[in-house]
Amino acid sequence: MNSVLYPLCAAVAWLALIYKFPALRVRPRDHAVHALAAAFAFLGLSFTISTPVVWAWIDALTGVTNLSTLLSQGFVIAFVAAEQVLLVLWAFPPHRAWPKARRRLTWVGVVLAAMVALFLAADTTEERTTDFVVHYAGQPYYATYLLVYVTAFTAGQLEVSVLCLRYARAVGTPWLRRGLLIAGSGAVLGLFYCAARYADVALTPLGLDPARWEFVARLGAGLGALLNLVGWTLPGWGPALGWIGRLRSYRRLHPLWSALYAASPQIALDPPGSRFTLADSGFRLYRRVIEIRDGRLALHQHMNPAVAEVAARHGAAAGLSGDQLRAAVEAAQLAVALRAKTSGAAPVVTGEVDYPGGEDLAGEIAWLIRVSTAFAASPVVQATLAEL
Repeated sequence: MNSVLYPLCAAVAWLALIYKFPALRVRPRDHAVHALAAAFAFLGLSFTISTPVVWAWIDALTGVTNLSTLLSQGFVIAFVAAEQVLLVLWAFPPHRAWPKARRRLTWVGVVLAAMVALFLAADTTEERTTDFVVHYAGQPYYATYLLVYVTAFTAGQLEVSVLCLRYARAVGTPWLRRGLLIAGSGAVLGLFYCAARYADVALTPLGLDPARWEFVARLGAGLGALLNLVGWTLPGWGPALGWIGRLRSYRRLHPLWSALYAASPQIALDPPGSRFTLADSGFRLYRRVIEIRDGRLALHQHMNPAVAEVAARHGAAAGLSGDQLRAAVEAAQLAVALRAKTSGAAPVVTGEVDYPGGEDLAGEIAWLIRVSTAFAASPVVQATLAEL
């Protein structure tokens, strides 16, 4: 599995680092950006070294058998430390963040020193590029090394997951919040790797074969790392995906807009069928909202408040409540008003009528989507039209 999953993780990590190069040039004094870039580099190095062909090449180049395991796991600890420093720099003002960051870096130095000493003391003279941990888990010095490494990694992943969740609750930027939650989920998934490594140390002396649960370790490490990489880069590229949501909203508003346009063609700025492009997606969606509101305004004199009572009765009978019921009532009123206008019926309203909607543009879009959906498919609308 590591012959496929680990190279994939390495490639994604290096791509994430390349993606951050412009930010490093634009913000050379931003230590948080440097910490994030370092995290990507450490993760890329770890998975690159863990790839069997690279593992064997490093051992042959240095003449130190299985040196790759120390290097790859050392970079894992450095990666977790970089994540912690990044979150600390984000979450606290500089005068509080730097002492916390230095304490974590000191802790990493102690852990790495202990790992080096224990690795040198361990008898790992037989090269194992694909099953090193499984093969040496019963060796006393390496088992102790593994406990130090896994305990440090577990503590780091737990703190990263807690800090991600805490910071996600405090930030107001949606894509940053989503990225933190995904990165935190990756840290949690990495704990499966830790559990498998603890099982290596605890269960191998009992005669159990650690190869039986090795796939858990590799999936936890690989998939957890991929989630981390997605989460840390999402705030940068995620907003570019907003056009997908805008296109979906634009299309979901079409049934209502189309009916209103048929009754009042003057509401449209552009003719129907004009192309929806990425560049103007925000403007086109905004225009559709305005045009729907203009179309409703053109129906003002046919929006009979009495229709709402009939629609509400049908909606309650259908089990609707809350926003669903209000949207169905609004859709039914629009349907009846459209029929009245197109049939040439006399106006029935001369004063003000209720004008429901959202508090801001996002709320307005969400509200009109509910109304458009009800207008196109709600049995409440059909029952109201039939009764009246």
